[in-house]
Amino acid sequence: MLTTGIVDYATLAPQPAGTTAAEDDWHAWRNEGITASEIATAYCRAYGKTPRTVVAQKLGRLPAETVAEDMRRRWAYGHALEPVVAASTTAALGLYVAGEQSWVEHPKLGWPRATVDGFLVRSPGDELADAVGLLEIKTTTSRSPNWKLYGVQVQWQLLVAGLDEALIACWQYDQRKTLTWRPEVANPALQQELLALGASLWDHVQAGTLPAATE
Repeated sequence: MLTTGIVDYATLAPQPAGTTAAEDDWHAWRNEGITASEIATAYCRAYGKTPRTVVAQKLGRLPAETVAEDMRRRWAYGHALEPVVAASTTAALGLYVAGEQSWVEHPKLGWPRATVDGFLVRSPGDELADAVGLLEIKTTTSRSPNWKLYGVQVQWQLLVAGLDEALIACWQYDQRKTLTWRPEVANPALQQELLALGASLWDHVQAGTLPAATE
């Protein structure tokens, strides 16, 4: 079982945000399957969305979402913090992070996909095949962590990557300024439920149709 912990984050500073040259390729890759964030959004009805709206957005039938500048800054800040979170994971828990931002596909089905923030290994020289779990990094306030949504997203990642355990690292950037790790263990029953939902979504995407409003 992976251990968890909490550290005071007040004295840690983010690294400068970088750019991803392959961002267009990444979006194209995501469009060729159902991703962890999409399945979690559809399953949890997060952000006012449903399976129907998730498919509609994937098919380009909804207007492009307008992202507030404040939210863009938060995303950039969260992305910049990822190396710091990885270093903190090593310092606090003795686990190293490898394979950051890996594009992972289900080995048999192909269409279940996930972008993994990092794989957890015991030693810095370990290969990804030696991973004991995966790491999902979230940045939020102390009032708004959506643990159910995060958990569903990670269940999909575990299914796609073929791993049994994960840690969700949640940095709360408001007055608490703490970094907390929560364990997530593979739940086969939930994963099969998500796989059935994902297969339905992917069938609609391939057919160019929308799920019923009641789904």
